[in-house]
Amino acid sequence: MAASWKTRSLVAVALLLWCDSQLASAAVPADLVDALPGWNQPLPSVHYSGFLEPTQAADDNSHDVAGTATTASRPRVHYWLVESESTTPQEDPLVVWFNGGPPCSALLGFFAENGPFLARPASTTPLHNDDDQTHNPTGVNIILNEGRWNKHANLLYLESPLGVGFSYDANEHAPGSNETASLSLIHI
Repeated sequence: MAASWKTRSLVAVALLLWCDSQLASAAVPADLVDALPGWNQPLPSVHYSGFLEPTQAADDNSHDVAGTATTASRPRVHYWLVESESTTPQEDPLVVWFNGGPPCSALLGFFAENGPFLARPASTTPLHNDDDQTHNPTGVNIILNEGRWNKHANLLYLESPLGVGFSYDANEHAPGSNETASLSLIHI
């Protein structure tokens, strides 16, 4: 029997509270983003992008001789963490964003909906008059999203389930399968 909407809601709230408590320790210095193609200024807040490490191996075949899960065989969930632009991001709430995959990447929300930036073709007139952003050889202009949610909240974009966006499973479990859902939950 499927869990009721109340049970699913309580689980979601518990997950969000846990994620909020883990925010400071979740950001890996090696995942720090310091520039974006098409954005010619310092980023307006701190960004991290990388892959979440699973807390347990995906299956018994993903271990090397020493019993350590091998990097190549472990599934990877891609994340992008945007700290709040406020002066006290550690006190601001955490919003976790999934974009309704498969096959919709959470980066659609990041670059087209509620994220700090909007991606526009280079031929599109910028929404504001920053001369530094009128032309970019990548063919894309990144402009500041006036309606961005990270003015007063930390945003965590998760590309889920595996197989969506940059998230992947080297064992090629089918996106949307129960197995993939279980592996995605392990990552979270």
